Amino acid sequence: MDKRKLVSDVILRKNEDFVTGEILISLDFARKIVEDEYVEEHELIGFTSEILGLDIATAHLDSHCLKGDFLEDKLKMLEKMAALNICPMVMVNGPFSMLSQEIGLMKVLSESLKDSEHIKREINKNINLIIEVIDRSLNKEAGAIIIGEDLAYSNKTYMSPVQIKNQIFPSLEKTISFIKDNSNIAILHSCGNIEEIIDDLVDIGIDCIHGFQPSAGMEIKKIKETYGEKVAIWGNFEPDLWAIDFNPDDTAERIKDTIAICRKNGAYIAGSAAGLHSNQDPEIIKFLYKVIREEKEKD
Repeated sequence: MDKRKLVSDVILRKNEDFVTGEILISLDFARKIVEDEYVEEHELIGFTSEILGLDIATAHLDSHCLKGDFLEDKLKMLEKMAALNICPMVMVNGPFSMLSQEIGLMKVLSESLKDSEHIKREINKNINLIIEVIDRSLNKEAGAIIIGEDLAYSNKTYMSPVQIKNQIFPSLEKTISFIKDNSNIAILHSCGNIEEIIDDLVDIGIDCIHGFQPSAGMEIKKIKETYGEKVAIWGNFEPDLWAIDFNPDDTAERIKDTIAICRKNGAYIAGSAAGLHSNQDPEIIKFLYKVIREEKEKD
């Protein structure tokens, strides 16, 4: 089956299977997996996805890509990824994250308390640029758009849910509406604990949420039971924490338990909570996806 259709069907509950994917595979990490320094960027991502057995790989367009000279190269990489046997997705910074990178998160939060209408306008100022990049990505056959919009600390959201709805959601909803008006899937990535606003994200059209870090108090059984019928779940594994005292048997059981919880009634993408970075042990990542493949093959 075409991977784009498979992933879309899983997220939209037309297929009760589960799929696998990462929102980020850093080139340094990919080189540890592929071990060939002469392979091109899109091939590194493709080969790493094939070795791990991923259904999804992502081209990450962060703020400097959106505004600099890197955009064309990234879009060419996306086009090449689209020719591989994976579902290529694009991750773009959301309007709140773009402003936070420009002037600093603490300044945004401080200004939001002083003048909420001003900060709402500031958050909205990059919306046309973001939408233009999304539009160009969809023309390169992106299978879904991931909006990178970190909204929380490890224990609570950056702002109160009311502030988030009033100041951040207007721009975020415009972004989501554009994606869905163009017949695509809208995914939100956020680190931290966003449990308080999951229902609100569903209300503005998010199809899938990525993250759900256990270290941020995101208890996956509760999340699945409470929100699993409303939104697709992606992530939760934190393999960078397993390296401290790695026990294969215990780790395999934790992975299997998480899959058993999350795959019930479908709408589940197995993967890490924050992507694959250079500081992660490639052998532990290979172990994670070996167990995931074994669980998937049981069907």
